[in-house]
Amino acid sequence: MSSAPDQNPFQSPATVADDIAPVKAVSGNDLRRVAVSQRLLTLCATLQVAALILLTCVPVLHFQRQNSRVDDLVYTILVEAAAISVYVVAFIIATLAAIAVVTRVCTPRAGVLTILLAIIPVAGFIALYHVDRKARAYLRARGIRVGFYGADVGRTF
Repeated sequence: MSSAPDQNPFQSPATVADDIAPVKAVSGNDLRRVAVSQRLLTLCATLQVAALILLTCVPVLHFQRQNSRVDDLVYTILVEAAAISVYVVAFIIATLAAIAVVTRVCTPRAGVLTILLAIIPVAGFIALYHVDRKARAYLRARGIRVGFYGADVGRTF
């Protein structure tokens, strides 16, 4: 049984298309916009998670006490209102940052699907994670170091 020396039977199949390829030509300005939007997206997603934790913990802590006063209830309502406003503002900014990333990194069909999913609360985190992962891969493929909260825009560009 003879086979060609350049064929490896254990080699993984080649990919047909690279899903991370940009729709437009890559320029330094596009890379900077993707890096800034990706970092903003990550920070806003972190703020959303913190606001959701605050929204669930504060009422539980308030109603666990036996002798709660009216002042405590007012304090709880104010904290809840602040957490809701932080969540809404972070959601709007994260959605706009996701649009900025998706238009440069993904295909148009994937971009529309991602933005539609971002509106749904639980699916939104999954969609934002997907956009963040695509942006990280896009930046790393172009030689930019990406940390936990994204690329350091001041040092890289």
